[in-house]
Order: sequence, then C-alpha cells, then structure tokens
Amino acid sequence: MIDLKKEMPDYVVYNGVRYGVNSDFRVWINIESILYSELPWFEKIIEIFRLCYKDNLPPDANAAFMLLIDFYCGKETGGIKNKEYKGTSARVFDFEADADLFYAAFMQQYGIDLTKECLHWWKFLALFRSIGQDTKLFSVMQYRAMDLSEITDKRQKDYYKKLKRIYRLPSRHLSEEDEELAEMISQMMA
Repeated sequence: MIDLKKEMPDYVVYNGVRYGVNSDFRVWINIESILYSELPWFEKIIEIFRLCYKDNLPPDANAAFMLLIDFYCGKETGGIKNKEYKGTSARVFDFEADADLFYAAFMQQYGIDLTKECLHWWKFLALFRSIGQDTKLFSVMQYRAMDLSEITDKRQKDYYKKLKRIYRLPSRHLSEEDEELAEMISQMMA
C-alpha cells in the first residue's frame, strides 16, 4: 500500500543497503517488452538491470532480480489486484499493444497525458488499478478475461467471442524458460 506519509521510494533495499532504481513508469512498462522479446534469457536480465538500477546493483544477482520484480509488481502497494480479473490466467493487457487505450483511459479519467507526465511507477499502478468501467481499456480487459464457457445464450456467446477475437492480444512466442519467468511475474502481480 502507498504510504501517504512518506515519499515513494526510488530504491530497493538489500542487506540494509539502498540501491537506486529508476521509478519512472516508462522504465517499468518496458519490462514487459523486454520479457517478451527475442533476446536470450540472460540478456533480458542484463537489459532489465541496465534500465532499472541507477548506479550499482546488489552483489547477489538473484536477489537483485527479485527486488526488481517486487518493485515492478508494486508488492508493497498490494500489486495490481482487481476483482474482475482475479483468477484468470489469460493476459488481459499489454502495455505496448494497448498503449492507445492506456493513454485514452488516463486522459479520460484523470486528465493525465502519459506522454508528458512523469509518474512514479507505483502511482501509475495505483491509477491503473482504479481505472473506471466507463473507459475502453476497462471494457477491453473485461472482454479478454471473460470465460465464454459460463455464457449459455448462443447469441450472447457469439457476440463476446467476436469481441475476444477483435481485442485479442498478439501472441508471444517464448522459450520454455522465458514462459516460466513471465508466468512467475504474472502470478506475483495477481
């Protein structure tokens, strides 16, 4: 949870030592692009370290990575927890593919121009977590998360099947190792 009595951190702590991280939301939305890129796994980790850590990183590479995952998931803020999507294993958003929807939703609901504002990653997560039902982003995420097996009316089922197809996210071709990493991060955000 965001602590309104303190400034939001721009660091992670390992063994009592602070390590500076870039807290701008643009850095963190790039993590998804890196994870789904064609780079080998170890190069993805190096690129994530390069983007996220300001100067130096913790001496334990595994801990350094897990600290970034916690920061990415907003673990201290509770992560992205949205009742409408909890329990689905399907991806319901993609920062790159849905960039227009994110821009429009933040502009519509908050008057925030994401191309100009500098938001802390956790502020971005809190605002995203609270996106209203009247935004197209929310509707599209609902369509993607919808379980068609629960719909009995054929016309309604066909309608939502069409919407799921229209708003389908691009498929990601990952190695088994990369798929496990992406799944682990996805579970941590839930």
